[in-house]
Amino acid sequence: MTEVTQRAITGVVHFDRTYLGAGGAVHGGVLGLLFDDFFGVVAHVGGQPAARTAYLHLDYRALTPIDTDLIVTGEITSEQGRKRIVTGELRNGDVICAEAEGLFIQLEHHSY
Repeated sequence: MTEVTQRAITGVVHFDRTYLGAGGAVHGGVLGLLFDDFFGVVAHVGGQPAARTAYLHLDYRALTPIDTDLIVTGEITSEQGRKRIVTGELRNGDVICAEAEGLFIQLEHHSY
């Protein structure tokens, strides 16, 4: 993480050849895992109560290169009751590799 505020996080991610998919780029399923995990952290930023993923929508915009430092961002863009919408993107410089939106639902009980 390179920047953390009360509602957003920016970070750097680097995928090596372990995550290689077709076409010499990062496998698309890995990007889903990245956003689900990262948005889970964002959903709790600023001391927010525990929440779980209800849905994750991912739009692939460009191939995501391996062996490159990429910027990932996530921000809580909406809250209503127990629902939190988190949006963000993965960039390679000025190129948007993927955009995502996730709905996180605050747990009713804080026990796990």
